[in-house]
Amino acid sequence: MEEYLTEQELRLLNPQIIQDMIQKEIPISVTVYHLTPEMKHYLQKIVVTVLHQIRQDAMTDYIVYCLAELIDNSQRANAKRIYFHEQHLDIFNPKDYDCGMETFKTDFITNQSHYQGCQEEHGLSMTMTLLVKEESLYMEVANNTKLTVFEYKRIHDRITRALESQNPAQIFSHINEQEGAGLGFISITLMLQKFGISDENLQIIAQEDFTAIRIKLPKNMDEYKYISAISKEIAENLQNIPQLPENISKISHLLDDPTSEMGEIIDLIQQDVTLSADLLKFVNCAFFRMKHTPSNIEESVKMVGLRGIRNLIYAIGSLQNLIPVTKGKKLLWRHSQDVAHYALALAYKFYSTNKKIISDAYVCGLLHDIGKILFEAAHPETIQNLLDFCHTKHIPPWVYEKIIGGANHAEIGALITTKWNFPEVITAAIEFHHSPSSAPECHRPIVEIVYLANCLSHYQNQRMDFRLLDTNVLSSFGITEEKHFQQLFKEIDTQKTD
Repeated sequence: MEEYLTEQELRLLNPQIIQDMIQKEIPISVTVYHLTPEMKHYLQKIVVTVLHQIRQDAMTDYIVYCLAELIDNSQRANAKRIYFHEQHLDIFNPKDYDCGMETFKTDFITNQSHYQGCQEEHGLSMTMTLLVKEESLYMEVANNTKLTVFEYKRIHDRITRALESQNPAQIFSHINEQEGAGLGFISITLMLQKFGISDENLQIIAQEDFTAIRIKLPKNMDEYKYISAISKEIAENLQNIPQLPENISKISHLLDDPTSEMGEIIDLIQQDVTLSADLLKFVNCAFFRMKHTPSNIEESVKMVGLRGIRNLIYAIGSLQNLIPVTKGKKLLWRHSQDVAHYALALAYKFYSTNKKIISDAYVCGLLHDIGKILFEAAHPETIQNLLDFCHTKHIPPWVYEKIIGGANHAEIGALITTKWNFPEVITAAIEFHHSPSSAPECHRPIVEIVYLANCLSHYQNQRMDFRLLDTNVLSSFGITEEKHFQQLFKEIDTQKTD
């Protein structure tokens, strides 16, 4: 990306320069005419650097999402003015505005490169500004154009709908039927509500030759402080989750009891034919590198160890309760299996002498998305629309889950496994697999393994942009360039398919 940047632009990626500007309360601004993917990524990297300097890394997904929405709206506003000019329509005239808007959406979508490429020719720019002042973080995206009354009413209407809605999920139930412009303001408003922040912190600033959208956020914002409760709908589903099957509970109690005899544990497992078959299958999957494949429970326990058997027992119990049958959920289960294999391969490669991490990696990867099953059940009428919208706009799905449900699938999964008294390491891997820097230090290695395994799985489906990966995690595995990541992917994927 650096070859596209000027020396002045590169300075704004220097953490020390950013820190100096923050301390002196100097606005960090970038003005662009042609918003290329590289430039959009550059603007996001500046936000990430600023958030890191003020110790708000946990808010990165949400703030970057807000920035992306504001930039998209800004770019669309400029394109609209070019379109009206080319159609010889007056954008401030009510009849001309209605006439132009009938065809603008279709023409813009089919010819975006044209409207983006000629913005400098028309003197249309957009400016992103970040300012840390006193106890607040200000983020603003501005156009050097005047806002029409029709655009102002549209934005105001979207924000009002978000504020008045008793069921925010309903707002998105017809996403695919709507124009798209303005949905970002709904999302941002809902997110501010979830963080306990007043809608007054979202401002529309309209002047004669200047239009800006400004968001004011607390400098010390903490997602766990502002998002402290699960939505009522998800909470009710959580209460209805059954306990682990009785046979699983009995075996887990024996495994946790230091006075238990190995023979007693083996006998209890063997009494359940289905459990025995499932356990052998999982042992062969989870420990596929062993030269000798176990053929019975006694061999499995001896080869895998009590910690490995305990983890697999928990996994089997979870899946007996929650494993899905629909087509969409089968894909989710297939993804979980991929992540489990990638996680185990990473554990063997980078922690070959740490038996605990190797024992935990497969199950932690297998169960990392267990909360998604419950989330989908909580919002069956909107989840597919949300996922399609996220994919189109390149928004991490868990950001929308946080907005709509008040808690993301990682948090829900952690609540489930806590209720079932799972080992802390499994719960930590589930809860922090999207935010490894927030994980407790003692569980950070396994969390980073699951995070990277999840990235590798998405990468094979071309749903992961290397440039947006956590650089701290990548450095833990010696990855400094995308070619290193690609080499690791090829190496592990080859092992997985052998």
